[in-house]
Amino acid sequence: MGVCGRDVANLVRACPQLMGARDVVRRSGLPDAWVGAGILRDLVWGQRYGNGFDPSAVHDVAMTPSPGRDRIDGEGAAPRLDRLG
Repeated sequence: MGVCGRDVANLVRACPQLMGARDVVRRSGLPDAWVGAGILRDLVWGQRYGNGFDPSAVHDVAMTPSPGRDRIDGEGAAPRLDRLG
């Protein structure tokens, strides 16, 4: 059985850790920024084909601004994210 977009969206909405990562990216104000696919892969694989998603096994969550759009008003992404805490 495959995984469709609706299934993935439901898995993401049900995962507080991934929703938290999404909220940090939104609050950063960076245009076209995305949560990296690694944590999404871990979530889908763990829920659909493994023993469930284990947030303690996630070592980092990548946040990627779109190429060429990672600067706002002369400021890079890192300082903006640092201020979010």
